[in-house]
Amino acid sequence: MTAGRARVLLLAIDYPPVSGGISRLLGHLVECSADRVEWRVVTTSRGPVEPGVQRVPGWGRSSMELGRAARWLRASPDRLVVTGHPFLAPVGVGLGAAVRARTGALAYGRELVPRRAAHHTALAGLRAHDRVVAISGHTAMMVERLGVAPGRVRVVLPAFGSSWLRSSAPARRTGEGVRLVVVARLAEGYKNIELPLRIASVLGPVGAIEELVVVGDGPRRGALEERARRWGAAPFVRFTGWLRDDEVRVLLGSCHIGLFPSRWSRAEEGFEGFGLVIHEFAAAGLPVLVGDEAGARDAAVAPWAMLIDPDDLGAWVESVDRLANDEDHRVELARAAWEWAAAVDSALTAHEYVEALRG
Repeated sequence: MTAGRARVLLLAIDYPPVSGGISRLLGHLVECSADRVEWRVVTTSRGPVEPGVQRVPGWGRSSMELGRAARWLRASPDRLVVTGHPFLAPVGVGLGAAVRARTGALAYGRELVPRRAAHHTALAGLRAHDRVVAISGHTAMMVERLGVAPGRVRVVLPAFGSSWLRSSAPARRTGEGVRLVVVARLAEGYKNIELPLRIASVLGPVGAIEELVVVGDGPRRGALEERARRWGAAPFVRFTGWLRDDEVRVLLGSCHIGLFPSRWSRAEEGFEGFGLVIHEFAAAGLPVLVGDEAGARDAAVAPWAMLIDPDDLGAWVESVDRLANDEDHRVELARAAWEWAAAVDSALTAHEYVEALRG
């Protein structure tokens, strides 16, 4: 072990190569702070064998791996247990007590809304952590609603570099309509994919948009495709299904505006904890229209990200139409987005997370 580095054990459900915002966040955190921290990860995510990562079939069958991790932690006087998913809070607290280590937890998104009795029990474990680090102000509010003392809560925004970073902002051919893009899991209603479909049904026939590309898959895809047909948007909408990161990066090179229309659905108890896709659109050189709700507000950076009421179709149509008809302004915002993303310091963000978790 390199002298002076703390040993940190991360307990995770989602971890690379699994896709999704949580997995990306945890992967960036470990990779970008490895110069200061010696990490070990125990996760239920499937993936390749790699140093420092123990993959278990389930938390009910993880005692052997957790025992090894505990012995590894005890070998260092500077040790920390990090709970990488709110539902693992009791495991993190118990292991921290067993090895006499400080405990920190990461908090994000709708996982903070208990839907079953088991969720209530698991989330109660957050109150016993020395520190809970939230990815947005909205997430911090949800953590405090669970009974975590405000003095134990810190907010660190997940500004990490993106694999979608291009060498410049995408260009647009003269006379063509804009191409809109949405990247989302097609599983929850709060993602609000119906809104972009409505935009396409209004602006597609008049030539303001050439195409709306919906990247992602899930159980709602069939219903969304049917709505696109019913609303007359189908000729202007393309559903790609799930794509690899390198495929998304290439696709974004032909797009002009990113859409992030998520809303806070009280009925569904769904909301965005942050919205990493907003920053990844910026890395591709796209201005982004963002639903003015929940954690997405913290992810939106002016001037290239514009907040709009996710229930106001007229405002979204007007904003897209304005960008479609003012190419100089769209390019100005695209350049600002790309320059912001290119300047992101992933190591700085990762170190901020580590320090916040250590308290």
